[in-house]
Amino acid sequence: YNIEMLEAVDIRIGDSQQSVQERLGSPSMVSAFSPTSQGQSWYYVSKKTSTTSFHLPDTLDQQVLAIDFDSQGMVQNIRKCQGETVIKPVKNTT
Repeated sequence: YNIEMLEAVDIRIGDSQQSVQERLGSPSMVSAFSPTSQGQSWYYVSKKTSTTSFHLPDTLDQQVLAIDFDSQGMVQNIRKCQGETVIKPVKNTT
């Protein structure tokens, strides 16, 4: 995804999942767990990388557009994040 294209699309609180998908296409990722407690979150990721021979790609820029939906599939919240985020697993046992 190109984040400039994502920012140009007018997504508003109350839009449906269907209208978001029609405008932005399928998300890069869909949450298994959501901050909205009942709905899903869709993530659209834009990433620019640079590769040098025989090395892993370096991330030059990464932006994420996160759209949270309620249990009826309506947009509840829109978040934008920039840069990579390192997620540390929780080591608690059950």
